[in-house]
Amino acid sequence: MRFAGPLARRLGDFVRTLPERPYLRALLANAGWLMADRLLRLVLGVFIGAWVARYLGPESYGELAYGVAFLAVFQALSALSLEGVLVREVSQRPQRSGMLVGTAFCLRLAVSVLAWAAACLAVRLMRPEDTRALLIVGILGLGMLFQSTDVIETWLQSQMRSRLSVSAKAFAYCTTSVIKILLVLNEAPLWTFALALTLDAALAAGALLIAYRRHRALSRWSWDGETARLMLRETAPFLLASLAMAAFARVDQIMLRELAGDHALGVYSAALPFSLVWQMLAVAAYVSLLPRLSSLRIQDEAMYARRLQQCFILFLWCGVLVAATMALLADVLLTHLLGAAYAESVDVLRVHALSNIFYFLGIARNLATVAERRSAIALWSALAGLFVNLMALLLLVPRFGGQGAAWAAVISSACSAYLVQRILDPRVFRMQSRAFNVARLFRPAADGR
Repeated sequence: MRFAGPLARRLGDFVRTLPERPYLRALLANAGWLMADRLLRLVLGVFIGAWVARYLGPESYGELAYGVAFLAVFQALSALSLEGVLVREVSQRPQRSGMLVGTAFCLRLAVSVLAWAAACLAVRLMRPEDTRALLIVGILGLGMLFQSTDVIETWLQSQMRSRLSVSAKAFAYCTTSVIKILLVLNEAPLWTFALALTLDAALAAGALLIAYRRHRALSRWSWDGETARLMLRETAPFLLASLAMAAFARVDQIMLRELAGDHALGVYSAALPFSLVWQMLAVAAYVSLLPRLSSLRIQDEAMYARRLQQCFILFLWCGVLVAATMALLADVLLTHLLGAAYAESVDVLRVHALSNIFYFLGIARNLATVAERRSAIALWSALAGLFVNLMALLLLVPRFGGQGAAWAAVISSACSAYLVQRILDPRVFRMQSRAFNVARLFRPAADGR
């Protein structure tokens, strides 16, 4: 309780200064809309997703989950990691914003078509007799084409207009959630649920286009070949990191199906949303904190280090809280929401929830790597995690099935987010290790900031 007084006073001082800080008010409002979007997806995704899983059963749900996991790397490729470059260029050259957004859209659309075709070809070669897998991947892959309009979302966020993009995507997500309920009530076949996911992307694209009409760029969309070439050259390292992280995040589901079958994948995938959904909140917090930390690093190196240490502590213990909560509630949640067919999912969730401890710690590490312009660390961390994950999956899944995949996720997350930093960034590793001392979070600053 000795921390409550200083913390309350500092919070009160912060609130009183808000009227004098318009940029900070806009930043907090922008972050609030992003957080609201994550919370909406958290609630609808968990409960409606559980209803769909219960209706489809472990095997059919495993097939749907396989299609989503298989497409993850191709979706990362279609995105091209353009967001950061687009935001920077738009802010520096607002008079050319239409050309920049138009060029980014054309690039994404062209690569999305190629990625969709490549995904269909890959699943055909890997599973030549599995026509249903090809159908599912083909339908889901169409969503990548509609997601090309995500450049509009990036544009709106760069202008502190997240309210428009969040409202657009919330409309699409709520609509397709209702459609999923109708599909369950009418006992629809598996492929229609894949179509519902693609419809979500299509509706979101339409809603984003409508939102864009309310806040257009300063010039009309156009294509510029030289700008496209420069964008691709600059985003290449970030794209490699994105591909590695996408493979790292989804390889467990792909390997689980290949090594243990659809039933094991269905049981595993049904537990995942209850563990992964909290990570959206960590990402929202990251988006909110990054601008402040980036500016602090330039203005006050000592205060930057202190705030970064506090972020490590805060993120770590939030991850511990999530893991403990899921461990306690796993039986109650999954028994009531998924039914007896998913009884094995309880132990999977209890194990996989532990990975949140290291995932949250890794998000805090990203605050440092981005603020300090050390993006290579993210790439090498993801590659290390991917390698460890593959080795752990090969060793554990044949013997332990879904629980083995969950333990592989914990081990690889610990390696990627924490242990490998001992080599890549010893300073950050020491700060992460000190984060286990929660008392540091409330230690008052000498200058009161």
